[in-house]
Amino acid sequence: MAFGRRRIWSALLASAFLGIALMTSSTPAVAADVNPLTVTADKATVVRGDSVTLTLTFTNPDSAGIYFSYVSVNPNYGTVIDGLKFEFTSCAGEVSWCNAVAPGSQGGALQYTVPILAGTTRTATLTYRVTEDSTCGGAKNVGFYFYTYRESSAGAFEYTANGPTTLVSCPAS
Repeated sequence: MAFGRRRIWSALLASAFLGIALMTSSTPAVAADVNPLTVTADKATVVRGDSVTLTLTFTNPDSAGIYFSYVSVNPNYGTVIDGLKFEFTSCAGEVSWCNAVAPGSQGGALQYTVPILAGTTRTATLTYRVTEDSTCGGAKNVGFYFYTYRESSAGAFEYTANGPTTLVSCPAS
């Protein structure tokens, strides 16, 4: 009987030590739960006719180089239902492809130049102009959400993130 209890306690202790060792081991090979994308806007408030530049900075959180990246840019719900009108006018930076710029464009996608080595960044800028016939005033904000997808030897990962909003004020009369 004592021998059976000793084996059970030994197994429990071994499991506990293994669990502790796994929890305190070195940094995981992939930090998939980290948002790899940060987005900033150069203006917090604009009037109709003004332009806003969004800077999208992607940092590779993986221990492996990324060989495919994709980011989509989408207007958020408030932007759509408030009748805000704008169009993207430029897409630049460390991108190999971008389809966001077109007359009347209110979203699109881009691909960063690859490979993106572990811990390094790629930056893109997207500029949009609020059109003269856009609604304005009150709490009318142009805002976007972003979907990012990446592939590396560590696996495939996706993430969504909200970007900053820009208030569209009516010009003073």
